[in-house]
Amino acid sequence: ILFIGQHNFFPESVRSYGSTKAMVEDGIATTHPVYKAGLGAFSQTPAPQEILIGRQIVDSVLSTEDAVQGKEYAVTISAEGAVSATFSITAGATPTSQTILDAMKVLIDADTDIAAVITTTLVGLGDDATLEISSTAGGWFTISALVGMEESFGTSTETAADVLAAIEAETEDFYYVTAQDKSNIFVTDMATEIEAKLKVYATSIDETTVFDAVQTGTLVNLKDGNFFRTMGIYHQEAEESFPEVARLAEFVFAVTGNISYGIRRVAAVTVSRNAAGNPLTKTQQDKLKLINADFFARVGRDSASDPIIGVIGKVASGEWLDNIVGRDNMQVDIEADFNTFLINQKNSKVALNNKGINQSKNILQTTLTNYTPEGTHNFINSDFEIFVPDASEVPLADKAARTFRQISFKATLTNAIHMVEITGTLSYE
Repeated sequence: ILFIGQHNFFPESVRSYGSTKAMVEDGIATTHPVYKAGLGAFSQTPAPQEILIGRQIVDSVLSTEDAVQGKEYAVTISAEGAVSATFSITAGATPTSQTILDAMKVLIDADTDIAAVITTTLVGLGDDATLEISSTAGGWFTISALVGMEESFGTSTETAADVLAAIEAETEDFYYVTAQDKSNIFVTDMATEIEAKLKVYATSIDETTVFDAVQTGTLVNLKDGNFFRTMGIYHQEAEESFPEVARLAEFVFAVTGNISYGIRRVAAVTVSRNAAGNPLTKTQQDKLKLINADFFARVGRDSASDPIIGVIGKVASGEWLDNIVGRDNMQVDIEADFNTFLINQKNSKVALNNKGINQSKNILQTTLTNYTPEGTHNFINSDFEIFVPDASEVPLADKAARTFRQISFKATLTNAIHMVEITGTLSYE
């Protein structure tokens, strides 16, 4: 799981964490969305071994904890190009946040190395003043060793495409993508980016317009966009606790194909609530089902013991998420098995004749069997069919290109049961 946050906690575009403790040790505040997303992930049983935290370029905003005469205020700024410096001042008579931060700005701007890679802007007056620090060329910078000051973050203008490209330049070792940014533009743009990749994007949205007579909002846009690789969730804490991370983390431990992603118990989330603060009504739940949006509900009435579940498990297009993931996993395994088969021909070759065609068929047979109930993945039924031609039917152009493209298969999904309707008859003897 990748969670893209808006922060300057580290210089890389992405970093791996195995616990929330490691996050805190890295200077990540427990109040920041990055930590809260990690908390949701590591609260599951079993918890994922690690999650990736991405960095979306954003301004750092410095403020003073107070304004006290004679008190020291300090900050260390490190930036791209191996530039680092510590700036310290002592507050003079009758100080305000504005006078302290203005003096800090003067020191920072006077450092030619630092000033070449960042820009400082004093915003506000008196004790409401803040000092905004921006990268001049989209590079990285970090703030550390704060004394008497606090750091917060502005709103990022980095696009979904740009932040994803920056992360993928460092690692592609992730499948699920989640993000702090819930703006309509970012969400729809990220959905578009992920649609072209072998990945899945999940986001939660807190727009109650989905319950209007004419439904509108980001979740509706995702449904109208017919996205096969984006899962939308309605939740009132979408921008505070990021429940989509917990939703994904709960099932990533399982072997693909062996479980359904609907009706799953999820820890560290609350039920989805409406604008009045009450659990969703049946009508409101049905509204979400119309746009293939997920939500959280409690099974039963006992808040102390009855579980909270992620209910639906669909992507925006209406397909089941576990089918998308299962198909991706199968594709990766087929590619890997055939790559291994072809490159392991140390003292031989796979000839483009009936023998080589049957060898290829056998490789595919073995891979697909692993996806039946008798194999590791319970994803397709055992009665799948593989189709291959006689070697004489392979076009000469394909033979010349040494490409065998006439092999195909047909299989039926094992599917899953999410609901049982029972009818019965009671009678007298």
